[in-house]
Amino acid sequence: YSPRFRSPKMSDYNPKNFGEINQAYLDNERTVWVRNFRVACILAFIFVPAGSSLDYWVYPKQFTEFFCYRLICSALLLFIWWFVKTSIGLRFYRVLGLILPALPTICCSLMIYKTTGENSPYYAGLNLVLLGAAIILRWTFTDSLLAFLEALGSYLAACLLHGPIQNPSLFFNNLYFIFVTGTFVVIGSYFYNQLRFREFAFRYELDKNKKELEETNRK
Repeated sequence: YSPRFRSPKMSDYNPKNFGEINQAYLDNERTVWVRNFRVACILAFIFVPAGSSLDYWVYPKQFTEFFCYRLICSALLLFIWWFVKTSIGLRFYRVLGLILPALPTICCSLMIYKTTGENSPYYAGLNLVLLGAAIILRWTFTDSLLAFLEALGSYLAACLLHGPIQNPSLFFNNLYFIFVTGTFVVIGSYFYNQLRFREFAFRYELDKNKKELEETNRK
């Protein structure tokens, strides 16, 4: 590629120009983020209670108790779906972006704690939360790191509070998969955000140059 058409980097802009582009990028991200956030809320609202089908077959004795947990989680997700469009929600949308994955994460961890600890297959739900949220939400590197620590910390707390680890090999197996999934999510978010910024900055510069050229031609 010729230098004229290469994707711009942060170092290509002077501080004044970079601040202008960065602010425009953040404004655009907020709009897209809120839209994706509401989609994620609806999907979680559907699939969290749908997981009761797993409870029925895996832990039938706790089906009613777990169904109540799932309903509470879904009700909170529905509230957040509405709240993010309010003036306060738009102001603290980044905080809501951490609360959203925390709700199903806590729900899964509570069921792990209530059942068999490290032997519970519900650890897979934490991987689904990380992957699903990372694909749909516009997580930054910091957001994805905090969400990963939420999932990892919740799983450790659920297993350790359940009682002494009876199956160390399975405990390590589950931790390994959660750790690897979280690492992929964090690193992927970092590079994906860089790519999104470069593409936005490139389009922004093209649009700006086009408007300046049109204004010059008009004059």
